[in-house]
Amino acid sequence: MKEQGADNEAGYILLKSEDSVVVLPEGGRVGQVLSGTGIVLKEDIPAGHKAAAKSIRKGTDVIKYGFA
Repeated sequence: MKEQGADNEAGYILLKSEDSVVVLPEGGRVGQVLSGTGIVLKEDIPAGHKAAAKSIRKGTDVIKYGFA
């Protein structure tokens, strides 16, 4: 799934529905919102890197491509 939005939103790709992270193909800036989620970026994310799509507790596996 790919979402794109206004200038204050960051587009992302969710690779698998069970993933806890998304990929930001164009990156994102602090304060931008992941399109359609209400999740605000707390730091700049370089293009192609990942960002948490939901709260991830310390010690919990990060899921990407459906795998830890």
